[in-house]
Amino acid sequence: MIIDCHTHIFPSRIAQKAAHNLMHLYGSPPVVGVTAVSLSEHMDQCGVDRSVILPVATTPDQVISINNWVLSLSSGCERFIGLGAMHPDFENIGAELGRLKKAGIRGVKIHPEFQFFYPDEGRMFGLYEALIEHDMLAFFHAGGGGTWLKEIHGTPERFEAVLDSFPKMKVLAAHFGGYGCWEGVEKHLLGRDILFDTAYIFKSDDGTRYLPDDEIVRLVEAHGSDKVLFGTDYPFRRQDVEIVNLLGLDLDDTDTERILGGNAARVLGI
Repeated sequence: MIIDCHTHIFPSRIAQKAAHNLMHLYGSPPVVGVTAVSLSEHMDQCGVDRSVILPVATTPDQVISINNWVLSLSSGCERFIGLGAMHPDFENIGAELGRLKKAGIRGVKIHPEFQFFYPDEGRMFGLYEALIEHDMLAFFHAGGGGTWLKEIHGTPERFEAVLDSFPKMKVLAAHFGGYGCWEGVEKHLLGRDILFDTAYIFKSDDGTRYLPDDEIVRLVEAHGSDKVLFGTDYPFRRQDVEIVNLLGLDLDDTDTERILGGNAARVLGI
């Protein structure tokens, strides 16, 4: 089974606006469509069995409506695994997490750069305690990425502090622990009880390379292949291209199978 643990799509009514905003923020357009239909068709083309949908609430008042959409999306198609949206300033975190957990949602996506928080600051602690209480995953954007950033909030050092303070929380730091911060990842996070994904670490469609293949292999082996999940950051990366990138690594078959889907199936209870 191939599971893409890192995808982004939007309701059809706002898809065009969302694509425009993404192009503005990241300096390049999505390479594939941004709707559920587009993702489903792409999965068929690429041989992907399940895709995890990661919604981001940029304001607290978006949380309920986004989560209602995620719940309708997940119930309407078993190929989509929705995580919930949460914002650190949302008032009734415990009740909303309970609603999501009851509906089968396994975690929430939180984004230090879009939501303007440092992962280790005190105002986040109530959310972390609630996630532990409900046994839910905290799926963080980690590191940089984006032309608008003047400061990176989600650094490896700050995630290290979170792990030290909340050792029982299930944490996934996207982009192999921190996009563009991989020296810090190696110093502060490698080998810790934290999950990484492979989103946006391979060469892009135009050949631009982020982490060399041998470096990815070294980091996977040092961290543990059981703690790395395949992710693409769809719609900014094609799933078939990223599958080829992963299969091209000098990893043994067991490690590759874990990363392509086995680890995500375990973490998300599939």
